[in-house]
Amino acid sequence: MAGTWTIRPFAIAWGLQREMSRFTYLNFYGQKVDIPYLVFYLEGEGQRILVDTGCSAESYRNEIKKEKRKKHQAGGEVFEDVVDDITLDEMLRRLTLDPEQVDMVIQTHLHWDHIMNVWKLPNARVLVQEKELIGPLPPHCFFQFSYAGPEVYQRYHKIKKLEYINGDKELFPGLKILFTPGHTPGGQSVQVRTKTGTYTIAGLCTLNKNYYLPEALQKKLGYPVIPPGCHTDPMQAYESVLQIKQSCDKVLPPHEPSLAKKKVIGA
Repeated sequence: MAGTWTIRPFAIAWGLQREMSRFTYLNFYGQKVDIPYLVFYLEGEGQRILVDTGCSAESYRNEIKKEKRKKHQAGGEVFEDVVDDITLDEMLRRLTLDPEQVDMVIQTHLHWDHIMNVWKLPNARVLVQEKELIGPLPPHCFFQFSYAGPEVYQRYHKIKKLEYINGDKELFPGLKILFTPGHTPGGQSVQVRTKTGTYTIAGLCTLNKNYYLPEALQKKLGYPVIPPGCHTDPMQAYESVLQIKQSCDKVLPPHEPSLAKKKVIGA
């Protein structure tokens, strides 16, 4: 059927034993979660598209953490080191693709764990919201731990096929960008129509728990979704999470551990 896509999630690497409330604002304090750095491969309409590109353990060590003897720190939380699962090159081999054959990268936002393999895809159009890239990075000193160094974003600006998006945009039949700010100034999510329903790949660092609350907790809180714990605007982030949930049959959060086990979605 025209305008239908398939989705294949891959865990490029893992951040081990992260504080869950960093993802679930004011909820689930003290619980630990192993989070995957997911890359989603979309195929349809003759296009081969990646949503985000992840970050390898090597890139984390050399370009994010930098000091070998120290661990990365996010506010009061000391990070366990990133560990590899599958390299981007191996992921593409499993898909029988060369890096040069990837047509497009949709960049949900510019935190380091979503961007560090983009350089390996020389022919891809790279789509980012203009509000995400135009302006200081990080947007405030509060968020220094979430961003790579300035040299990374200087390099990003020089990507040959970099394209700015402003707001919502239909890219192809069955594939649409949704502007979902609040976690970052210019976050975007990806709505995908498949044979088994419509899925939205969330552009905020979230888990299933953000969208699908236990009934007792939802009743206690008095609201149906939870924004991410890290945000530039908590109310805007809440509205984006709610918009994402209402946009589809099922949300695919970019750090949801259960998605690392999925082979194909929507076939």
